[in-house]
Amino acid sequence: MGFLSELFHSRDKPTSKILRNEKYIGDALFQKTYTTDFLNKTRVKNNSLVPQYYVEGDHEAIIRRTFTCRYRKTWCASEW
Repeated sequence: MGFLSELFHSRDKPTSKILRNEKYIGDALFQKTYTTDFLNKTRVKNNSLVPQYYVEGDHEAIIRRTFTCRYRKTWCASEW
């Protein structure tokens, strides 16, 4: 099995998490969590209660977008 195909078929490895994270391709997803109580500083994962904002090209990419797009297509196709 080659290096690329090993990456494409590794879902539970750290490389899989890196390739699925938007930060590595230079994008940013804002408001993943939000504060429910300002006094207690309680933060909760955002499950579509507060709008999220996806910004492309927010910072310099570490991994090329074409590589991660190929990985995501393969990963999503094998998931079904």
